[in-house]
Amino acid sequence: MSSIKYKLQPGERVALATRVHPVVLLPAALAFVAALALLGLEMAAVRSPMGMGDSQAALLLSTSGLCFLAAAVLGIPAYVMFSTTELIVTSQRVIGKKGWMPRRVLGIPLPRIPALSARTLDLLLPRIEDVRVRQGILGELLNLGTVTIRGMGRVRESYWALRRPVAMQMKINHMIDMITEAAA
Repeated sequence: MSSIKYKLQPGERVALATRVHPVVLLPAALAFVAALALLGLEMAAVRSPMGMGDSQAALLLSTSGLCFLAAAVLGIPAYVMFSTTELIVTSQRVIGKKGWMPRRVLGIPLPRIPALSARTLDLLLPRIEDVRVRQGILGELLNLGTVTIRGMGRVRESYWALRRPVAMQMKINHMIDMITEAAA
């Protein structure tokens, strides 16, 4: 709960907080392991007594380089999402944050890069119309899924690959019910 805890109002308490599941880093990690394996295979084959042809060594080396490139391309946005996305239910509202890149620097608009751009959600509980959870079979096994929060007006925000999505949905609905009962 990094920067969001500083945005809490007096008397407001955190009911549930969740972040992105580490499984989002798996494709990049697999590409990195494949690159290391190919690089090790190429180094072992070049040093072996039977040797390896130059074209075969070049093929293994270039394939290893492509795997390293794939690991970087997959890993950077996944790491940014993993390290910057959080969703918190408090006693009064739902606060969400994802991304870290500002929309403007010194008044100059920056290009929008979805995986890196900063987006925030700050929605009072009574203003929430719907909370939906999408989970596949793997999501149910690993307890991860997409939480979509729809508020009054045009507010609609989705948080992908969150830990404990069903618990988040139940907690939001429970907090809304508590506020509704207290108001009645």
